Amino acid sequence: MVSVSVLVSIPILISDLICPGRDRDQLRVRLIAGTFVVCGIGTILQSGFGLRLALLQGVAFAYIPSVRAFMSLPEYKCLASVDDFVPPEVYENKMAMIQGTLMASSCVTMLIGATGLVGIMTKYIGPMTVSPLLMLMMLSSVKITVERVEKHWISLVMAASLFATVLYLSRLQVPFPGYSKGKFRLYRLNVFGQFPERPPPSHALNRGIMAEGLGCFISGLIGPGVGITTHAENVGVIGITRVASRVTMIFGGCTLIAFGVVTKLGAILSAIPDPLVGVVLSTSMAMVGGVAIANVQTVDLKLTRNVAILGFSIMLGVVNVYLYPNKFQQIIDSFPILRYLPFIPKRKYVKEDNKNNEKQRNGVKIVPNENFV
Repeated sequence: MVSVSVLVSIPILISDLICPGRDRDQLRVRLIAGTFVVCGIGTILQSGFGLRLALLQGVAFAYIPSVRAFMSLPEYKCLASVDDFVPPEVYENKMAMIQGTLMASSCVTMLIGATGLVGIMTKYIGPMTVSPLLMLMMLSSVKITVERVEKHWISLVMAASLFATVLYLSRLQVPFPGYSKGKFRLYRLNVFGQFPERPPPSHALNRGIMAEGLGCFISGLIGPGVGITTHAENVGVIGITRVASRVTMIFGGCTLIAFGVVTKLGAILSAIPDPLVGVVLSTSMAMVGGVAIANVQTVDLKLTRNVAILGFSIMLGVVNVYLYPNKFQQIIDSFPILRYLPFIPKRKYVKEDNKNNEKQRNGVKIVPNENFV
């Protein structure tokens, strides 16, 4: 249950980006239920056949910026409010497109894991590669979190309490009961914080990447359309409970599948307010940005070369081509052969129908429901 907050927040974000109109709550329930099922299957695959460690799989926020950039294109931009009726085929086609691209990309991940390239690539991937990626992930989440946090002032109180918990709990020792030599004993242990461990061998990494690629493929098939990854909260739970059994984690995966099958639970979780989702995301992404800065401490920043590479990588990531969709579309139109390539946005011409006071959005007429309460 520690990771449920993240499992719920990502489907809520996806449902807002898809723009289903008044069907938003219904779509949220479906995505949350699919997320639980996919994460349960991914946990079983990773714990039983992948890395073979007690690892809980969950949806990854790293896919949200790509989905958001794709949905910001003119032909897919959300123009309907939660009170408007949007035909199901409109947002279902968007969802199918996102899921299809995830399935195609996950095949590449499985191929990399099956060929053993991960073990070779890890020798050349260092802090200079990982830190800009984590920093860009944090920067890309700022707008999404602010849009939800600003809806109510209680989010500031929640954020302050979460940050206070993160800052001061690492110094707190928790009493832990034990039984030894016929007597009950009470131990004081540091159970909050980071617990570093040796990196796994290359053959285990290859199996783990292949299992994660298969989990992402299943997520594109029946899930929310974003990939899955290992949740760090799982390590903290293992440190507290001292239960690192793979059988226990496989049972947890089966429990997640059961939660997904029972859609009533998804209906309850879909009612979580947006400020709470924004606080959870802001806290998580703030920690990601802190980890990105901490990773650079092992790099010699006195060298101008390292500083230039780090700054240029972040700047190049911020300059996204989707910030300039018109210029990007002009480049595509100048090369007609690019129109036949998959995953390339196509230009659509939409006409306004002002006679009947109706709006055309995404190529489909959407009639606002003025009597909707």
